[in-house]
Amino acid sequence: MNHIILEDMEYIIKYIDVEMFKGNTFLITGANGLLGRYMVELLMYINNNILDKDYCKIFALSRNEIDLKKKFSRYIDKKYFEIIVQNVEDNIYIDDKIDYIIHAASQAITESFKIDPVGTLSANTIGTYNLLNFAKRKKIKSFLFLSSGAVYGDISCAIEPVKENHYYSLNPLNINSCYAEGKKMGENMCYCFYKQFSIPSKIVRIGHTYGPGINLYD
Repeated sequence: MNHIILEDMEYIIKYIDVEMFKGNTFLITGANGLLGRYMVELLMYINNNILDKDYCKIFALSRNEIDLKKKFSRYIDKKYFEIIVQNVEDNIYIDDKIDYIIHAASQAITESFKIDPVGTLSANTIGTYNLLNFAKRKKIKSFLFLSSGAVYGDISCAIEPVKENHYYSLNPLNINSCYAEGKKMGENMCYCFYKQFSIPSKIVRIGHTYGPGINLYD
């Protein structure tokens, strides 16, 4: 494991209750992305170094099979790790119970907004809708949607530090808005599923993020 990731794992577990992971099952979408991979690495670190027999199970989902197997090659034979190769927009079939879903699947490279705006948009809209319905069927404990600070819109006109209830203009007829508009709709879906079906949804708006595993061509 990259030494920086290892140092991060050792730091993170000081501030979380690892006991809560015992016997639970996690589905992580976008598992080969920067943040999705960190989620997987953290859970596997906890399994391998702390939980022992009371391990948690991880389903790592991504549409890129080659990348998945390359990044998680050392985990492939672990009984508590399994990869799923598919798009989040497609129906997901997992017989196991699922306790937690972390939805991190989304194109975030700015060039992809112009090349594949529909793919960028659909992972955050159709994919989120699909996963929330899956969460409802599985009666999960919690759903985490990785959103973005992009939902605030054009903050260049902000007079003060932006707060969570501050929103600015966002042009829906700009091709680059496919990412921000998709994240906004994803957030609204999380809230609607929470209000109507009591799906325990959580949203985190992430800013510019860097670290080991980042795409150097972005």
